[in-house]
This record gives sequence, C-alpha cells and structure tokens, in this order.
Amino acid sequence: MRRPQPGVRSRVSRAIRPCLATLVVAAPAFPSPASADLTRLDLARVGLAPPPGARVPLDLELRTDGGQAVTVAAALDGRPTLLVPIDPNCRVICAPTLAILSGALMGTGLRPGRDVRLVVIGLGPRDEARTSVTAGIDGALAEAVTTVTGPPEAVARLTEAIGYTSVPDTVHGAIVHPAAFVSLTGDGRVSRVLSSLTVTADSLRLALVEAGEGRIGTLGDRVRLLCYGFDAAQGIYTPRIWQAFQAAIGLTLLGLAGGLILLHRRSRDAGHNRAMRPEVF
Repeated sequence: MRRPQPGVRSRVSRAIRPCLATLVVAAPAFPSPASADLTRLDLARVGLAPPPGARVPLDLELRTDGGQAVTVAAALDGRPTLLVPIDPNCRVICAPTLAILSGALMGTGLRPGRDVRLVVIGLGPRDEARTSVTAGIDGALAEAVTTVTGPPEAVARLTEAIGYTSVPDTVHGAIVHPAAFVSLTGDGRVSRVLSSLTVTADSLRLALVEAGEGRIGTLGDRVRLLCYGFDAAQGIYTPRIWQAFQAAIGLTLLGLAGGLILLHRRSRDAGHNRAMRPEVF
C-alpha cells in the first residue's frame, strides 16, 4: 500500500508515534506535570513499526472477555482482520477510537463477522469498576467483535510480533501506546498500519480488501489499490508500484529492441532481394 512486508507503511507508523503520548500528557485526568515519570527515551520507544515479514503467532492462546480460551488463529478465522490493541482503562483515546472505528467499519459495505473480523486486544487488566471501553462499539457490530486479553507475556508476544511498543505509566495507572492498529491477512500477516485518529470508511475498506487478497471487495477496489500505490506522505512510489513501473519499462525496451531488429532484418532482406534481381536491358 514497502517493506516491511508488502502493504505495511512503516514510515507512516513512525509519524503517528507521538499522537497518543501527546494526548495522554494533555489529558485533564492526569495532573501536571503528567509525564514527569516518563522520560523522553520512554516516549520515543512508543510506536508501531512492523518488522519485515511481520506475522502474528497463530498458536498463541488468549482469553475472551467471557473467560473462554481462544487461539489467535481461531480469532482470525481465516478472514482479513483488524487487530486493535487498547488500554482497557483508557477513556481519553481508546473509547473514542473504538467508536470511530466502529462507525468506519459499518460504513465500508463489508460484512463484519463474515467478510472481516475485528479483534481487540487488551494491553493490561481491566478495572472492573469502570465501564468497558468496548461499550462504544456500535451495537450491530458488537457480536462480530472478539475482545481478548491474556497474561503479560502472551500479550507481549503478540504486540512484539507486529512491532507495537507501549510504555506503562505506573504513576497514573495508564499505558502510553500508539494511536494505531494493523490489518492482517487471513493467515496472520501484517498488511497495513492504520491511524486510529484518522481512519475513514473508505481507507478501511481498501485496507481490508488488500488484506483479503482478492477474496473480498470489487475489481474497482483493486484498481484503486493499484492507484494508491503512490505514497503521498513520502513523495515516492511504493516498492510494489516501482516494480510494476520497472517491469513496464523493461517490456517497453524489449519491444523497441525487437522492433529495431525486425526493421533491420527487413531492410537487409530487401537489399538482398534487389541485389539478386536480374537487370533488364
């Protein structure tokens, strides 16, 4: 949409690193100085940058909100999936993010639960005294959402696999994390990084069509994906499009070379025929 893994815009993911940290620091719930216990080095670590070939561990076992064991493979169910890490106690960013994402997903024209999956992973234990942030998910979508969590080491294994780094703020009982999530292919490969704060139904649809690898969406969607191969944020062509251009240039040069050879042979044959033609007096 590229390395790491075709479709992953790691450069864009770096650009959205500061978003959540800034908002958390500015949140009125955190007294000033809000991030005194978090160093700049801590905040610099926060980000979402999938490594080359990033793929989630399909055999990893987590727990649903209802306490049922579920593997990552079962949660994906072989479908293109949005994997959204959240702080389950975050009311500043995560709750609005899920509400925005819910509305955008419902506006894609795709069928949540059938065409695509939405998996929400809690980065830490939820404070049972608070309303779940997933309460902001549209009612029609709620049944298609899988909310999972697990022991810290299991959550860390999943987030590390996609290059997602968060930092705990022990003073305020919060987690400073990137305002971003990823789309996954049905077999768990990271295909795209998306900003939680700017996601739209249109961009979400294209990301899911890309992750679906031709199984969902229309021909028009796939043509648009090709057109969107130009990375406007960087002013350069993404590797997939650049390779297509290189292939087109190569074919053009081969065609020109073949044409010149053909013209040369015809010219030579014509000269030979003239030389062999008997003169008439």
